[in-house]
Amino acid sequence: MSSIPFKVIRVGIIQSPTHRHSVPATRSDDAMLRYFSAGKGYYCHHDQKTELAAGFCSLFPPHTPGITICDQHDPYMYYYCRFTGTYALTLVNQINERRGTIFQVPDEAQLVDIFRRMFEIYPGPLPPERRDMPMTRLDAMLALLLTSLAESDNGPRTANLSGVILQNYLHDHLSDPTDLETIAQDLGVSKSTLVRQARKLLGKTILKAHEEMKMNWAQTLLASEQLSIADVAAHVGYRDPLYFSQVFRKHFGVSPSRWRQENLRQTPPQER
Repeated sequence: MSSIPFKVIRVGIIQSPTHRHSVPATRSDDAMLRYFSAGKGYYCHHDQKTELAAGFCSLFPPHTPGITICDQHDPYMYYYCRFTGTYALTLVNQINERRGTIFQVPDEAQLVDIFRRMFEIYPGPLPPERRDMPMTRLDAMLALLLTSLAESDNGPRTANLSGVILQNYLHDHLSDPTDLETIAQDLGVSKSTLVRQARKLLGKTILKAHEEMKMNWAQTLLASEQLSIADVAAHVGYRDPLYFSQVFRKHFGVSPSRWRQENLRQTPPQER
């Protein structure tokens, strides 16, 4: 489970709840995303009370305390997705760092469309054993959902580098080759400063960090049968599919085509 980048645990919609409706911020070790499309409610923790209104999202990382409570006079309606995954939780931390845990959504139509497509893939209750299944198309939709939120608030870069800025930049450029000169120029620092700060802030080189992100994203793309291996390679910045396959095998011990075959063979038919 720890190596799966995205994993949906439950997805659904809350409509016309009773005025007493309340739920924990998160359960277990999972994160929780809610998009409020109508009405309002409140996130409460100790003496803190934050209003949740239509057009807002709440995105809580694992083990977030507090509860979400429905407004008695104007009950909310919301879409929700409970999830986990190595890359998914990284994106949650980045979004929270930039926007907080409760924020307004810039593109509501896109968010609702992704949620509805997730319902179409798997309209019924998800099986309990799904947590241990390989990635599927439903999990790829979660990846699209989180990356759309992460990329919708790309503020200007700054020469005051931080680990978050570096990670956000690399995630935003997964389809680009890893070129140190270009990255340094975009971030407003010298190449030598970039190399030195990256080791300090990320604990590894830029090249290694970007390669790991690209390979995790490649797994997500391979979970869909719609892209060829060459297409997946191009989406993660590799012009040569053979070289991409070599790098993928180095990380996961199998070729991209073999990884896809093994994972699709274990995927429930309704999720393909």
